[in-house]
Amino acid sequence: KYLLVVRQRRIAEGALTYEHPAGMVDNTQTPSEVAVKEIFEETGISIDESRLRPVLNNRRLFPSTGTSDECMYLFFTELELDRGEILALHELKTGVDDENITTLVLPFEEAHRRMNNTNCILLNLAYLKETQDWELLKKLSL
Repeated sequence: KYLLVVRQRRIAEGALTYEHPAGMVDNTQTPSEVAVKEIFEETGISIDESRLRPVLNNRRLFPSTGTSDECMYLFFTELELDRGEILALHELKTGVDDENITTLVLPFEEAHRRMNNTNCILLNLAYLKETQDWELLKKLSL
């Protein structure tokens, strides 16, 4: 399995980070609408909302209830692409406004190893649980 991740500089980290496409929900869009929009803006891939699969029973998750009212919804989708389509997504420069994003197609284990964002790690583990990929889960160094 491979993950399509985005690499970008984050202010809090000060370094390049490896993450899943993500964005903020406002009062005009649903979480799944934002997910579709962010996937397109950050990777160039257009998917239908019906392709999104929520994880953790589509619960609102709060990364830090003591310091923030921000919540998260986590989704995944699986795509089958031919080699040419995959190669076209590797090291693609994307992003809107001032975002400076590069997409990378990495083996799942390598992508997981590069991620240091708790939300990304949680999504990886929730995805493996949802898809019941116990073999890959065993291979990850947590």
